[in-house]
Amino acid sequence: MIPEGLAEVAPGPELARALAGIELSLLSGYDCVEVLKAQYRQVNHERARLMATMVEAGLCGVGPADDELRRMAVPDEFSADEVRAALVLTRRAADAQFWLAHDLLTRLPAVHAAMDAGVLDEPRSQSGLLSCVRRRPAGCAGGCLRGRPG
Repeated sequence: MIPEGLAEVAPGPELARALAGIELSLLSGYDCVEVLKAQYRQVNHERARLMATMVEAGLCGVGPADDELRRMAVPDEFSADEVRAALVLTRRAADAQFWLAHDLLTRLPAVHAAMDAGVLDEPRSQSGLLSCVRRRPAGCAGGCLRGRPG
């Protein structure tokens, strides 16, 4: 049995708690699909938060941890290195992840917001970003949001 109204619960702590309490092996096929959709919304939300955290880590730069909260105005060539070290990624993977996150947060914030709301996933965000950049380098959040699951 799944919690009443699971499909309407917004991604975040409440949905995470609801999903954590579900025993999948006891679900019917229909309920399992409902949980799958809710879990996917939560994953998209968490991925958006992870991307925002990557960008913040990259803007902090390298330096001693002290009382001063410092941020660079724009990322530098070493910003992705913070992500690489923290997540033990290759340089190429860290660069790709960091700059995708940065582009979504700065150039297409509506797309990032849709991910945070759980209605858009990373593959669609990334493919939408690439097609938008080819067509209109200034951005086109509306085009990236078309075709989202829902």
